[in-house]
Amino acid sequence: MATSQLLNSVDRVVEDSLAGLAASQPSLKLVDGHRVVVRADVQDVLDRGQVALVSGGGSGHEPSHAGLVGQGMLTAAVAGSVFASPPSSSILVAILAVAGRGGVLVIIKNYTGDRLHFGLAVERAKGMGHDVRLVIIAEDMAFDSEENTAGRRGLAGALFIHKVCGAMAEKGKSLDEIHAVALRIMASAATIGVSLSPCCLPGRGSSFQLPDGVMELGLGIHGEAGLQRTKVVSADETVVMMVDRLLRRDKFREGDHVALIVNNLGALSNLEVGIVTKAAISHLEEKRRLVVDRVACGTLMTSINMAGVSLSLLPLDDILNEGLAYNVKAPGWPSTAFEKRVVHQPFTVDTGVATSTSTAADSGASADSVEDKVFVQCLRAICDKLMAAEEQLNDLDRAAGDGDCGSTFKQGSVAIVESLDSGTLPVSQPHRALTVVAAKLEEAMGGTSGALYTLMLVRIAHILERREPSAHGLFQAARECVGGAIDVISSYGGAKRGDRTMLDALHGANDVLKDLDSAACTNLSPAELVEAFARAAAGCRSEAQATQAMRARAGRASYVSSDHWTKPDAGATAVAIWMDALVGPLRANAM
Repeated sequence: MATSQLLNSVDRVVEDSLAGLAASQPSLKLVDGHRVVVRADVQDVLDRGQVALVSGGGSGHEPSHAGLVGQGMLTAAVAGSVFASPPSSSILVAILAVAGRGGVLVIIKNYTGDRLHFGLAVERAKGMGHDVRLVIIAEDMAFDSEENTAGRRGLAGALFIHKVCGAMAEKGKSLDEIHAVALRIMASAATIGVSLSPCCLPGRGSSFQLPDGVMELGLGIHGEAGLQRTKVVSADETVVMMVDRLLRRDKFREGDHVALIVNNLGALSNLEVGIVTKAAISHLEEKRRLVVDRVACGTLMTSINMAGVSLSLLPLDDILNEGLAYNVKAPGWPSTAFEKRVVHQPFTVDTGVATSTSTAADSGASADSVEDKVFVQCLRAICDKLMAAEEQLNDLDRAAGDGDCGSTFKQGSVAIVESLDSGTLPVSQPHRALTVVAAKLEEAMGGTSGALYTLMLVRIAHILERREPSAHGLFQAARECVGGAIDVISSYGGAKRGDRTMLDALHGANDVLKDLDSAACTNLSPAELVEAFARAAAGCRSEAQATQAMRARAGRASYVSSDHWTKPDAGATAVAIWMDALVGPLRANAM
Protein backbone atom coordinates (compact mmCIF):
# COMPACT_ATOMS: atom_id res chain seq x y z
CA MET A 1 0.00 0.00 0.00
CA ALA A 2 1.32 3.47 -0.92
CA THR A 3 2.55 5.39 2.11
CA SER A 4 3.34 8.78 0.57
CA GLN A 5 1.32 11.57 2.18
CA LEU A 6 1.11 15.36 1.82
CA LEU A 7 2.28 16.50 5.25
CA ASN A 8 4.53 19.18 6.67
CA SER A 9 5.37 17.52 9.96
CA VAL A 10 4.17 14.22 11.39
CA ASP A 11 4.07 15.84 14.80
CA ARG A 12 1.74 18.64 13.66
CA VAL A 13 -0.68 16.87 11.32
CA VAL A 14 -3.67 17.55 13.58
CA GLU A 15 -2.83 21.20 14.26
CA ASP A 16 -2.18 21.89 10.57
CA SER A 17 -5.39 20.18 9.50
CA LEU A 18 -7.55 22.03 12.04
CA ALA A 19 -5.91 25.32 11.07
CA GLY A 20 -6.79 24.68 7.43
CA LEU A 21 -10.39 23.89 8.35
CA ALA A 22 -10.79 27.03 10.45
CA ALA A 23 -9.05 29.20 7.84
CA SER A 24 -11.49 28.09 5.15
CA GLN A 25 -14.71 28.11 7.21
CA PRO A 26 -15.93 31.44 8.61
CA SER A 27 -18.44 29.57 10.78
CA LEU A 28 -15.65 27.97 12.86
CA LYS A 29 -12.92 29.15 15.22
CA LEU A 30 -10.15 27.55 17.25
CA VAL A 31 -9.40 27.73 20.97
CA ASP A 32 -5.87 28.97 21.42
CA GLY A 33 -3.45 26.35 22.70
CA HIS A 34 -5.86 23.43 22.27
CA ARG A 35 -7.10 21.22 19.45
CA VAL A 36 -10.62 22.50 19.98
CA VAL A 37 -12.99 23.83 17.28
CA VAL A 38 -16.16 25.76 18.22
CA ARG A 39 -18.93 27.50 16.37
CA ALA A 40 -17.99 31.09 15.59
CA ASP A 41 -21.45 32.15 16.83
CA VAL A 42 -21.03 30.32 20.14
CA GLN A 43 -21.94 33.44 22.10
CA ASP A 44 -25.32 33.57 20.36
CA VAL A 45 -25.83 29.92 21.32
CA LEU A 46 -25.07 30.74 24.94
CA ASP A 47 -27.28 33.84 24.92
CA ARG A 48 -30.23 31.75 23.71
CA GLY A 49 -29.73 29.28 26.54
CA GLN A 50 -29.37 26.51 23.98
CA VAL A 51 -28.07 23.06 24.88
CA ALA A 52 -24.52 22.63 23.58
CA LEU A 53 -23.24 19.43 21.98
CA VAL A 54 -19.60 18.43 22.36
CA SER A 55 -17.96 15.44 20.71
CA GLY A 56 -14.52 14.31 19.67
CA GLY A 57 -11.87 11.66 19.98
CA GLY A 58 -8.74 10.72 18.13
CA SER A 59 -8.02 12.39 14.80
CA GLY A 60 -8.00 10.43 11.55
CA HIS A 61 -11.79 10.21 11.24
CA GLU A 62 -12.28 13.43 9.28
CA PRO A 63 -14.62 15.10 8.61
CA SER A 64 -15.63 13.85 12.05
CA HIS A 65 -15.57 15.53 14.42
CA ALA A 66 -14.44 19.09 13.70
CA GLY A 67 -16.14 19.12 10.30
CA LEU A 68 -19.48 18.44 11.99
CA VAL A 69 -19.37 21.61 14.11
CA GLY A 70 -22.08 23.95 12.95
CA GLN A 71 -25.72 24.90 13.11
CA GLY A 72 -27.85 21.81 13.64
CA MET A 73 -25.01 19.56 14.81
CA LEU A 74 -22.08 20.00 17.18
CA THR A 75 -21.29 23.15 19.11
CA ALA A 76 -17.68 22.13 19.71
CA ALA A 77 -15.29 19.30 18.87
CA VAL A 78 -12.03 18.31 20.48
CA ALA A 79 -9.34 16.35 18.66
CA GLY A 80 -6.62 14.08 19.94
CA SER A 81 -3.60 12.83 18.07
CA VAL A 82 -4.26 10.36 15.28
CA PHE A 83 -6.24 7.44 16.73
CA ALA A 84 -5.55 8.65 20.29
CA SER A 85 -7.98 10.19 22.75
CA PRO A 86 -7.52 13.91 23.48
CA PRO A 87 -6.29 14.91 26.95
CA SER A 88 -8.93 15.68 29.56
CA SER A 89 -7.59 19.23 29.85
CA SER A 90 -8.55 20.01 26.23
CA ILE A 91 -11.90 18.25 26.62
CA LEU A 92 -12.63 20.39 29.67
CA VAL A 93 -11.73 23.52 27.68
CA ALA A 94 -14.17 22.47 24.96
CA ILE A 95 -16.95 21.94 27.52
CA LEU A 96 -16.31 25.24 29.28
CA ALA A 97 -16.15 27.11 25.96
CA VAL A 98 -19.78 26.23 25.22
CA ALA A 99 -21.31 25.62 28.64
CA GLY A 100 -24.27 27.85 29.47
CA ARG A 101 -27.60 27.72 31.20
CA GLY A 102 -28.88 25.13 28.70
CA GLY A 103 -26.28 22.58 29.73
CA VAL A 104 -23.94 20.38 27.69
CA LEU A 105 -24.38 16.95 26.10
CA VAL A 106 -21.06 15.17 25.52
CA ILE A 107 -21.16 12.41 22.89
CA ILE A 108 -18.38 9.85 22.55
CA LYS A 109 -17.81 6.42 21.09
CA ASN A 110 -17.08 3.39 23.23
CA TYR A 111 -13.29 3.24 23.40
CA THR A 112 -11.45 2.96 26.70
CA GLY A 113 -9.29 6.04 26.22
CA ASP A 114 -12.27 8.23 25.32
CA ARG A 115 -14.29 6.92 28.26
CA LEU A 116 -11.51 7.77 30.67
CA HIS A 117 -10.46 11.18 29.34
CA PHE A 118 -13.92 12.48 28.51
CA GLY A 119 -15.29 11.03 31.74
CA LEU A 120 -12.65 12.88 33.77
CA ALA A 121 -13.40 16.15 32.01
CA VAL A 122 -17.16 15.72 32.51
CA GLU A 123 -16.70 15.08 36.23
CA ARG A 124 -14.53 18.17 36.56
CA ALA A 125 -17.09 20.28 34.71
CA LYS A 126 -19.85 18.98 36.95
CA GLY A 127 -17.72 19.86 39.95
CA MET A 128 -17.57 23.42 38.63
CA GLY A 129 -21.37 23.59 38.67
CA HIS A 130 -22.19 22.83 35.03
CA ASP A 131 -25.01 20.54 33.95
CA VAL A 132 -23.17 18.05 31.73
CA ARG A 133 -24.43 14.65 30.51
CA LEU A 134 -22.28 12.00 28.86
CA VAL A 135 -23.57 9.50 26.30
CA ILE A 136 -21.39 6.65 25.02
CA ILE A 137 -22.54 5.01 21.82
CA ALA A 138 -21.59 1.37 21.29
CA GLU A 139 -23.56 0.16 18.29
CA ASP A 140 -20.99 -2.06 16.52
CA MET A 141 -22.72 -5.30 15.55
CA ALA A 142 -19.53 -7.26 14.86
CA PHE A 143 -19.47 -8.69 18.37
CA ASP A 144 -21.84 -9.30 21.22
CA SER A 145 -21.32 -6.96 24.17
CA GLU A 146 -21.13 -9.90 26.53
CA GLU A 147 -18.17 -11.30 24.65
CA ASN A 148 -15.79 -8.88 26.39
CA THR A 149 -15.77 -6.40 29.22
CA ALA A 150 -15.14 -3.42 26.96
CA GLY A 151 -18.45 -3.99 25.15
CA ARG A 152 -19.28 -3.03 21.62
CA ARG A 153 -17.28 -0.34 19.85
CA GLY A 154 -18.72 2.99 18.79
CA LEU A 155 -18.83 3.67 15.08
CA ALA A 156 -20.62 5.89 12.58
CA GLY A 157 -23.94 5.41 14.37
CA ALA A 158 -22.81 8.33 16.55
CA LEU A 159 -23.77 10.53 13.60
CA PHE A 160 -27.44 9.79 14.29
CA ILE A 161 -27.01 11.35 17.74
CA HIS A 162 -25.11 14.35 16.39
CA LYS A 163 -27.82 14.98 13.83
CA VAL A 164 -30.98 14.44 15.86
CA CYS A 165 -29.77 15.95 19.10
CA GLY A 166 -28.20 18.87 17.27
CA ALA A 167 -31.56 19.62 15.67
CA MET A 168 -33.36 19.37 19.00
CA ALA A 169 -30.86 21.81 20.54
CA GLU A 170 -31.48 24.31 17.74
CA LYS A 171 -35.21 24.06 18.43
CA GLY A 172 -34.70 24.90 22.10
CA LYS A 173 -35.38 21.47 23.59
CA SER A 174 -34.15 20.88 27.14
CA LEU A 175 -31.08 18.85 28.09
CA ASP A 176 -33.33 16.24 29.71
CA GLU A 177 -35.31 15.79 26.48
CA ILE A 178 -32.20 15.67 24.31
CA HIS A 179 -30.39 13.27 26.65
CA ALA A 180 -33.37 10.91 26.65
CA VAL A 181 -33.47 10.81 22.85
CA ALA A 182 -29.71 10.22 22.68
CA LEU A 183 -30.13 7.21 24.96
CA ARG A 184 -32.88 5.84 22.72
CA ILE A 185 -30.65 6.17 19.67
CA MET A 186 -27.81 4.45 21.52
CA ALA A 187 -30.07 1.50 22.26
CA SER A 188 -31.51 1.11 18.75
CA ALA A 189 -28.76 2.05 16.26
CA ALA A 190 -26.61 -0.62 14.61
CA THR A 191 -23.44 -0.43 12.52
CA ILE A 192 -21.16 -2.85 10.71
CA GLY A 193 -18.10 -2.10 8.59
CA VAL A 194 -15.99 -3.86 5.98
CA SER A 195 -12.46 -3.06 4.81
CA LEU A 196 -10.58 -3.85 1.62
CA SER A 197 -7.31 -2.32 2.81
CA PRO A 198 -5.59 -1.03 5.94
CA CYS A 199 -5.18 2.67 6.55
CA CYS A 200 -1.84 4.48 6.46
CA LEU A 201 -0.89 6.25 9.68
CA PRO A 202 1.08 9.48 9.23
CA GLY A 203 4.77 8.66 9.37
CA ARG A 204 4.15 5.06 10.43
CA GLY A 205 2.80 3.15 7.45
CA SER A 206 -0.08 0.67 7.43
CA SER A 207 -2.05 0.15 10.61
CA PHE A 208 -2.43 -3.61 9.94
CA GLN A 209 -1.89 -6.08 7.12
CA LEU A 210 -4.61 -7.27 4.75
CA PRO A 211 -3.57 -9.41 1.77
CA ASP A 212 -4.69 -8.49 -1.75
CA GLY A 213 -8.04 -10.01 -2.64
CA VAL A 214 -9.09 -10.30 1.02
CA MET A 215 -11.60 -8.17 2.92
CA GLU A 216 -12.32 -7.97 6.62
CA LEU A 217 -15.84 -7.76 8.02
CA GLY A 218 -16.56 -6.00 11.29
CA LEU A 219 -13.31 -4.17 11.99
CA GLY A 220 -13.16 -1.00 14.10
CA ILE A 221 -12.47 2.49 12.81
CA HIS A 222 -8.90 2.36 14.14
CA GLY A 223 -8.16 -0.90 12.39
CA GLU A 224 -9.07 -3.13 15.34
CA ALA A 225 -9.61 -6.77 14.46
CA GLY A 226 -12.91 -7.64 12.85
CA LEU A 227 -15.27 -10.55 12.86
CA GLN A 228 -13.87 -12.50 9.92
CA ARG A 229 -11.72 -12.31 6.81
CA THR A 230 -12.90 -13.59 3.48
CA LYS A 231 -12.08 -13.21 -0.18
CA VAL A 232 -13.36 -10.05 -1.82
CA VAL A 233 -16.81 -10.65 -3.27
CA SER A 234 -19.25 -8.46 -5.20
CA ALA A 235 -20.86 -5.37 -3.70
CA ASP A 236 -24.22 -7.14 -3.56
CA GLU A 237 -22.75 -10.14 -1.72
CA THR A 238 -20.83 -7.88 0.66
CA VAL A 239 -23.98 -5.95 1.52
CA VAL A 240 -25.84 -9.19 2.25
CA MET A 241 -23.10 -10.21 4.70
CA MET A 242 -23.21 -6.80 6.38
CA VAL A 243 -27.00 -6.65 6.65
CA ASP A 244 -27.08 -10.17 8.11
CA ARG A 245 -25.00 -8.84 11.01
CA LEU A 246 -26.98 -5.62 11.34
CA LEU A 247 -30.31 -7.41 11.66
CA ARG A 248 -29.34 -10.46 13.69
CA ARG A 249 -30.84 -9.01 16.89
CA ASP A 250 -34.37 -7.79 17.53
CA LYS A 251 -33.72 -4.11 16.90
CA PHE A 252 -35.53 -4.20 13.56
CA ARG A 253 -38.73 -5.82 12.37
CA GLU A 254 -40.35 -6.18 8.96
CA GLY A 255 -42.15 -3.01 8.01
CA ASP A 256 -39.97 -0.74 10.17
CA HIS A 257 -39.14 2.65 8.72
CA VAL A 258 -35.40 3.20 9.00
CA ALA A 259 -32.61 5.67 8.29
CA LEU A 260 -29.45 4.40 6.61
CA ILE A 261 -25.89 5.75 6.69
CA VAL A 262 -23.53 4.56 3.96
CA ASN A 263 -20.18 5.79 5.23
CA ASN A 264 -16.99 5.80 3.17
CA LEU A 265 -14.12 4.84 5.46
CA GLY A 266 -11.75 7.05 3.48
CA ALA A 267 -10.47 5.64 0.21
CA LEU A 268 -13.45 4.02 -1.45
CA SER A 269 -14.26 5.74 -4.75
CA ASN A 270 -17.55 7.55 -5.18
CA LEU A 271 -18.42 4.99 -7.85
CA GLU A 272 -18.12 2.19 -5.29
CA VAL A 273 -20.04 4.11 -2.63
CA GLY A 274 -22.89 4.60 -5.09
CA ILE A 275 -22.93 0.89 -5.92
CA VAL A 276 -22.97 -0.07 -2.25
CA THR A 277 -25.75 2.44 -1.55
CA LYS A 278 -27.95 0.97 -4.28
CA ALA A 279 -27.24 -2.56 -3.07
CA ALA A 280 -27.99 -1.68 0.56
CA ILE A 281 -31.30 0.05 -0.17
CA SER A 282 -32.42 -2.72 -2.53
CA HIS A 283 -31.54 -5.54 -0.11
CA LEU A 284 -33.07 -3.84 2.93
CA GLU A 285 -36.33 -3.10 1.14
CA GLU A 286 -36.75 -6.06 -1.22
CA LYS A 287 -35.31 -8.89 0.90
CA ARG A 288 -35.64 -7.66 4.48
CA ARG A 289 -38.90 -5.77 4.05
CA LEU A 290 -37.72 -2.59 5.75
CA VAL A 291 -38.71 0.86 4.51
CA VAL A 292 -35.64 3.04 3.96
CA ASP A 293 -36.99 6.55 4.46
CA ARG A 294 -33.78 8.54 4.79
CA VAL A 295 -30.21 8.01 3.59
CA ALA A 296 -26.95 9.79 4.35
CA CYS A 297 -24.27 8.74 1.93
CA GLY A 298 -20.67 9.94 1.74
CA THR A 299 -17.38 10.37 3.55
CA LEU A 300 -18.56 11.09 7.07
CA MET A 301 -16.49 9.20 9.65
CA THR A 302 -13.31 7.78 8.18
CA SER A 303 -10.36 5.67 9.17
CA ILE A 304 -7.85 7.99 7.44
CA ASN A 305 -7.52 6.42 3.98
CA MET A 306 -8.95 2.96 4.54
CA ALA A 307 -10.69 1.47 1.51
CA GLY A 308 -13.91 0.35 3.11
CA VAL A 309 -17.46 1.21 4.01
CA SER A 310 -19.79 0.98 6.98
CA LEU A 311 -23.56 0.69 7.09
CA SER A 312 -25.56 2.12 9.99
CA LEU A 313 -29.28 1.67 10.61
CA LEU A 314 -31.71 3.42 12.91
CA PRO A 315 -35.44 2.61 13.32
CA LEU A 316 -37.45 5.81 13.00
CA ASP A 317 -40.25 7.51 14.86
CA ASP A 318 -41.67 11.02 14.54
CA ILE A 319 -39.05 12.66 16.78
CA LEU A 320 -36.13 11.01 15.00
CA ASN A 321 -37.60 11.77 11.58
CA GLU A 322 -37.96 15.41 12.51
CA GLY A 323 -34.41 15.60 13.81
CA LEU A 324 -32.87 13.93 10.77
CA ALA A 325 -34.80 16.23 8.44
CA TYR A 326 -33.50 19.41 10.11
CA ASN A 327 -31.24 21.57 7.95
CA VAL A 328 -27.55 21.48 8.90
CA LYS A 329 -24.83 24.01 8.20
CA ALA A 330 -21.57 22.20 8.97
CA PRO A 331 -18.65 21.99 6.51
CA GLY A 332 -18.31 18.22 6.62
CA TRP A 333 -22.00 17.32 6.40
CA PRO A 334 -23.66 16.79 2.97
CA SER A 335 -26.48 19.29 2.51
CA THR A 336 -28.89 16.66 1.11
CA ALA A 337 -28.15 13.93 3.67
CA PHE A 338 -31.24 12.39 5.28
CA GLU A 339 -33.69 14.13 2.99
CA LYS A 340 -36.93 12.20 2.72
CA ARG A 341 -36.50 9.59 -0.01
CA VAL A 342 -38.69 9.92 -3.05
CA VAL A 343 -38.27 7.22 -5.68
CA HIS A 344 -38.75 8.72 -9.13
CA GLN A 345 -39.46 6.35 -11.98
CA PRO A 346 -37.15 6.66 -15.00
CA PHE A 347 -38.71 8.60 -17.85
CA THR A 348 -38.04 8.84 -21.56
CA VAL A 349 -37.35 11.83 -23.76
CA ASP A 350 -38.38 11.74 -27.41
CA THR A 351 -35.33 12.63 -29.49
CA GLY A 352 -36.96 11.80 -32.79
CA VAL A 353 -34.53 8.92 -33.31
CA ALA A 354 -35.95 5.51 -34.14
CA THR A 355 -35.23 2.99 -31.40
CA SER A 356 -34.67 -0.73 -31.35
CA THR A 357 -38.32 -1.21 -30.39
CA SER A 358 -39.48 0.05 -33.80
CA THR A 359 -40.92 -2.67 -36.00
CA ALA A 360 -39.79 -3.41 -39.52
CA ALA A 361 -43.14 -2.27 -40.88
CA ASP A 362 -43.08 1.20 -39.38
CA SER A 363 -39.32 1.80 -39.60
CA GLY A 364 -38.66 1.11 -43.26
CA ALA A 365 -36.43 -1.83 -42.40
CA SER A 366 -37.24 -3.86 -45.49
CA ALA A 367 -34.48 -3.63 -48.14
CA ASP A 368 -36.59 -3.86 -51.30
CA SER A 369 -34.77 -1.75 -53.86
CA VAL A 370 -31.28 -2.37 -55.25
CA GLU A 371 -30.08 0.78 -53.55
CA ASP A 372 -31.44 -0.43 -50.21
CA LYS A 373 -29.63 -3.74 -50.62
CA VAL A 374 -26.37 -1.98 -51.51
CA PHE A 375 -26.74 0.18 -48.41
CA VAL A 376 -27.15 -2.93 -46.24
CA GLN A 377 -24.20 -4.62 -47.94
CA CYS A 378 -22.05 -1.56 -47.28
CA LEU A 379 -22.97 -1.50 -43.60
CA ARG A 380 -22.26 -5.20 -43.19
CA ALA A 381 -18.96 -4.90 -45.08
CA ILE A 382 -17.83 -2.07 -42.81
CA CYS A 383 -18.77 -4.04 -39.70
CA ASP A 384 -17.10 -7.23 -40.92
CA LYS A 385 -13.85 -5.45 -41.76
CA LEU A 386 -13.71 -3.55 -38.47
CA MET A 387 -14.47 -6.63 -36.38
CA ALA A 388 -11.76 -8.57 -38.24
CA ALA A 389 -9.30 -5.74 -37.54
CA GLU A 390 -9.91 -5.68 -33.78
CA GLU A 391 -6.47 -6.89 -32.72
CA GLN A 392 -4.70 -4.88 -35.43
CA LEU A 393 -6.28 -1.64 -34.19
CA ASN A 394 -5.73 -2.54 -30.53
CA ASP A 395 -2.06 -3.11 -31.25
CA LEU A 396 -1.73 0.28 -32.96
CA ASP A 397 -3.55 1.93 -30.07
CA ARG A 398 -1.37 0.48 -27.31
CA ALA A 399 1.17 3.24 -27.75
CA ALA A 400 -1.45 5.63 -26.32
CA GLY A 401 -1.71 3.53 -23.22
CA ASP A 402 -5.17 1.96 -23.40
CA GLY A 403 -5.05 -0.30 -26.45
CA ASP A 404 -8.81 -0.57 -26.88
CA CYS A 405 -9.46 1.08 -30.24
CA GLY A 406 -10.18 -2.20 -32.04
CA SER A 407 -12.40 -3.46 -29.24
CA THR A 408 -14.32 -0.19 -29.28
CA PHE A 409 -15.00 -0.46 -33.01
CA LYS A 410 -15.99 -4.08 -32.59
CA GLN A 411 -18.57 -3.07 -29.97
CA GLY A 412 -20.00 -0.50 -32.35
CA SER A 413 -20.01 -2.97 -35.23
CA VAL A 414 -21.81 -5.60 -33.18
CA ALA A 415 -24.52 -3.05 -32.31
CA ILE A 416 -25.05 -2.25 -36.00
CA VAL A 417 -25.15 -5.92 -37.03
CA GLU A 418 -27.68 -6.69 -34.30
CA SER A 419 -29.93 -3.93 -35.62
CA LEU A 420 -29.63 -5.23 -39.17
CA ASP A 421 -30.33 -8.81 -38.10
CA SER A 422 -33.34 -7.79 -36.02
CA GLY A 423 -34.84 -5.85 -38.94
CA THR A 424 -35.20 -2.64 -36.91
CA LEU A 425 -32.91 -0.41 -38.96
CA PRO A 426 -34.83 1.75 -41.50
CA VAL A 427 -32.54 0.82 -44.41
CA SER A 428 -34.96 2.08 -47.08
CA GLN A 429 -34.26 5.58 -45.72
CA PRO A 430 -30.47 5.80 -45.33
CA HIS A 431 -30.56 9.17 -43.58
CA ARG A 432 -32.88 7.78 -40.91
CA ALA A 433 -30.85 4.60 -40.68
CA LEU A 434 -27.63 6.53 -40.07
CA THR A 435 -29.34 8.62 -37.40
CA VAL A 436 -30.23 5.39 -35.61
CA VAL A 437 -26.72 4.02 -36.14
CA ALA A 438 -25.27 7.22 -34.69
CA ALA A 439 -27.30 6.81 -31.51
CA LYS A 440 -26.29 3.15 -31.22
CA LEU A 441 -22.60 3.91 -31.71
CA GLU A 442 -22.66 6.64 -29.09
CA GLU A 443 -24.00 4.12 -26.58
CA ALA A 444 -21.98 1.10 -27.68
CA MET A 445 -18.61 2.77 -28.28
CA GLY A 446 -18.70 5.53 -25.68
CA GLY A 447 -15.75 7.82 -25.04
CA THR A 448 -14.19 10.10 -27.63
CA SER A 449 -14.54 7.67 -30.54
CA GLY A 450 -18.25 7.21 -29.89
CA ALA A 451 -18.82 10.95 -29.75
CA LEU A 452 -16.81 11.71 -32.91
CA TYR A 453 -18.50 9.01 -34.98
CA THR A 454 -21.91 10.05 -33.71
CA LEU A 455 -21.25 13.66 -34.73
CA MET A 456 -19.97 12.51 -38.10
CA LEU A 457 -22.94 10.26 -38.84
CA VAL A 458 -25.49 12.86 -37.75
CA ARG A 459 -23.92 15.35 -40.21
CA ILE A 460 -23.81 12.71 -42.97
CA ALA A 461 -27.48 11.85 -42.32
CA HIS A 462 -28.46 15.50 -42.87
CA ILE A 463 -26.56 15.52 -46.18
CA LEU A 464 -28.10 12.25 -47.42
CA GLU A 465 -31.61 13.45 -46.61
CA ARG A 466 -31.43 16.08 -49.36
CA ARG A 467 -29.44 14.18 -52.01
CA GLU A 468 -30.71 13.53 -55.54
CA PRO A 469 -31.98 9.95 -56.13
CA SER A 470 -29.35 8.91 -58.70
CA ALA A 471 -25.85 7.49 -58.91
CA HIS A 472 -24.46 10.95 -59.62
CA GLY A 473 -26.52 12.38 -56.77
CA LEU A 474 -25.13 9.71 -54.46
CA PHE A 475 -21.55 10.47 -55.51
CA GLN A 476 -22.10 14.17 -54.97
CA ALA A 477 -23.50 13.35 -51.56
CA ALA A 478 -20.43 11.21 -50.81
CA ARG A 479 -18.19 14.19 -51.60
CA GLU A 480 -20.24 16.36 -49.29
CA CYS A 481 -20.26 13.67 -46.59
CA VAL A 482 -16.49 13.45 -46.42
CA GLY A 483 -16.16 17.24 -46.33
CA GLY A 484 -18.95 17.47 -43.75
CA ALA A 485 -17.27 14.82 -41.60
CA ILE A 486 -14.02 16.77 -41.63
CA ASP A 487 -15.83 19.97 -40.74
CA VAL A 488 -17.82 18.61 -37.80
CA ILE A 489 -14.93 16.60 -36.33
CA SER A 490 -12.59 19.60 -36.56
CA SER A 491 -15.16 21.94 -35.05
CA TYR A 492 -16.03 19.83 -32.03
CA GLY A 493 -12.91 17.69 -31.61
CA GLY A 494 -10.44 20.56 -31.96
CA ALA A 495 -7.96 18.63 -34.14
CA LYS A 496 -6.70 19.60 -37.57
CA ARG A 497 -4.85 17.99 -40.43
CA GLY A 498 -1.40 16.82 -39.41
CA ASP A 499 -2.30 16.19 -35.75
CA ARG A 500 -2.11 12.39 -36.22
CA THR A 501 -5.83 11.64 -35.95
CA MET A 502 -8.67 10.19 -38.02
CA LEU A 503 -8.89 13.57 -39.74
CA ASP A 504 -5.69 12.86 -41.67
CA ALA A 505 -7.26 9.82 -43.29
CA LEU A 506 -10.45 11.72 -44.12
CA HIS A 507 -8.40 14.50 -45.71
CA GLY A 508 -6.70 11.89 -47.87
CA ALA A 509 -10.06 10.89 -49.30
CA ASN A 510 -11.23 14.47 -49.58
CA ASP A 511 -8.17 15.45 -51.62
CA VAL A 512 -9.29 13.05 -54.35
CA LEU A 513 -13.02 13.78 -54.21
CA LYS A 514 -12.78 17.57 -54.23
CA ASP A 515 -10.77 17.49 -57.50
CA LEU A 516 -13.84 16.09 -59.26
CA ASP A 517 -16.21 18.99 -59.85
CA SER A 518 -19.90 18.53 -60.42
CA ALA A 519 -19.64 18.92 -64.19
CA ALA A 520 -17.00 16.22 -64.44
CA CYS A 521 -19.09 13.85 -62.38
CA THR A 522 -22.10 14.09 -64.67
CA ASN A 523 -20.06 12.67 -67.54
CA LEU A 524 -18.97 9.58 -65.61
CA SER A 525 -20.77 6.24 -65.65
CA PRO A 526 -21.75 4.59 -62.36
CA ALA A 527 -18.77 2.22 -62.69
CA GLU A 528 -16.43 5.16 -63.24
CA LEU A 529 -17.90 6.92 -60.20
CA VAL A 530 -17.17 3.86 -58.11
CA GLU A 531 -13.57 3.82 -59.34
CA ALA A 532 -13.28 7.50 -58.41
CA PHE A 533 -14.46 6.57 -54.93
CA ALA A 534 -11.92 3.71 -54.88
CA ARG A 535 -9.16 6.24 -55.58
CA ALA A 536 -10.48 8.31 -52.68
CA ALA A 537 -10.27 5.21 -50.45
CA ALA A 538 -6.68 4.69 -51.62
CA GLY A 539 -5.88 8.30 -50.74
CA CYS A 540 -7.43 7.71 -47.32
CA ARG A 541 -5.28 4.63 -46.84
CA SER A 542 -2.12 6.47 -47.90
CA GLU A 543 -2.71 9.33 -45.45
CA ALA A 544 -3.49 6.89 -42.65
CA GLN A 545 -0.14 5.20 -43.26
CA ALA A 546 1.57 8.60 -43.29
CA THR A 547 0.49 9.25 -39.68
CA GLN A 548 3.30 6.91 -38.66
CA ALA A 549 5.73 9.80 -39.14
CA MET A 550 3.50 12.44 -37.54
CA ARG A 551 3.69 13.86 -34.05
CA ALA A 552 0.44 13.49 -32.08
CA ARG A 553 -0.92 16.93 -31.20
CA ALA A 554 -4.51 16.12 -30.25
CA GLY A 555 -6.33 13.71 -27.97
CA ARG A 556 -4.85 11.37 -25.39
CA ALA A 557 -1.98 10.45 -27.70
CA SER A 558 -0.61 13.99 -27.49
CA TYR A 559 0.52 13.31 -23.92
CA VAL A 560 2.65 10.34 -24.92
CA SER A 561 6.30 10.72 -25.85
CA SER A 562 6.95 10.70 -29.61
CA ASP A 563 9.42 7.85 -29.02
CA HIS A 564 6.41 5.55 -28.72
CA TRP A 565 5.05 6.43 -32.17
CA THR A 566 6.49 3.80 -34.52
CA LYS A 567 3.22 2.75 -36.19
CA PRO A 568 0.31 4.51 -37.90
CA ASP A 569 -2.49 6.04 -35.84
CA ALA A 570 -5.21 3.57 -34.90
CA GLY A 571 -8.08 6.01 -35.51
CA ALA A 572 -6.81 6.98 -38.96
CA THR A 573 -6.29 3.31 -39.82
CA ALA A 574 -9.88 2.54 -38.80
CA VAL A 575 -11.13 5.19 -41.25
CA ALA A 576 -9.05 3.63 -44.03
CA ILE A 577 -10.48 0.21 -43.21
CA TRP A 578 -14.12 1.26 -43.46
CA MET A 579 -13.48 3.38 -46.57
CA ASP A 580 -11.90 0.34 -48.26
CA ALA A 581 -14.83 -1.81 -47.10
CA LEU A 582 -17.25 0.37 -49.04
CA VAL A 583 -15.52 -0.21 -52.37
CA GLY A 584 -16.39 -3.90 -52.70
CA PRO A 585 -20.22 -3.64 -52.48
CA LEU A 586 -20.20 -0.51 -54.67
CA ARG A 587 -18.16 -2.24 -57.40
CA ALA A 588 -20.31 -5.35 -57.26
CA ASN A 589 -23.47 -3.32 -57.87
CA ALA A 590 -22.17 -0.68 -60.32
CA MET A 591 -24.35 -0.58 -63.41
